[in-house]
Amino acid sequence: MWYRSADGGPRVFVFDNSKVIDDTGIAVSDEQREHLRQKAFLRADKDKAGAREKLLKAKTMNAALLQKKKMEEVAQQKLEPVVEEVPIQLPELSSEKPSMSEEATTQEQMRQVIEAWEKVKTERAKDLLGTPGTSP
Repeated sequence: MWYRSADGGPRVFVFDNSKVIDDTGIAVSDEQREHLRQKAFLRADKDKAGAREKLLKAKTMNAALLQKKKMEEVAQQKLEPVVEEVPIQLPELSSEKPSMSEEATTQEQMRQVIEAWEKVKTERAKDLLGTPGTSP
């Protein structure tokens, strides 16, 4: 309450890195005091913004480092792909033009073949990555 008030009080020196930045023994006008106060608040806001930027940069670098570490761990495991041949039975093709119902049936059969193939590929990928799955 008494700091820089007209009532007076003990003389206070404020140091920053061995440099006097404030001395209550020096008279300062109200206008100059307000100007210095605003300048101090602007500097504090600028310092906060700089600290936020540094924190964001540090977090980004940390995330990149963790990603690189994970990639190196995967590379060190030297996983070799397991190649299995899965027999797929395709329907007999005829030279006749199929009817609409036969064409719909053929399309459904193709969908089933593709779904089975995708399921096998997914299970292989899970096995390679070590992800628990429903492998046969």
